[in-house]
Amino acid sequence: MEPEEIIDQLKKLKREIDQVKSERDQKIGRRDELLNQLKRDFDLGSMDEAKKKIMSVEQQISTRTRSIEKKFNTIKERYEF
Repeated sequence: MEPEEIIDQLKKLKREIDQVKSERDQKIGRRDELLNQLKRDFDLGSMDEAKKKIMSVEQQISTRTRSIEKKFNTIKERYEF
């Protein structure tokens, strides 16, 4: 392989590395932006906190749904409809 070919390949690899670094930096910036929004909007400091909050809210929804269904069935039986 000629030295010029090696130099061209190295330059190409450097461009690819620079592109990947740029994409990584953009993704890190986006992640940080989303974490700031999570903190600002929901007072959650991390993804782990957000996951725990989601699980808690889902449990509350499930509990309330069962309660509503039970009350609805009671009303349905009481008023025979």
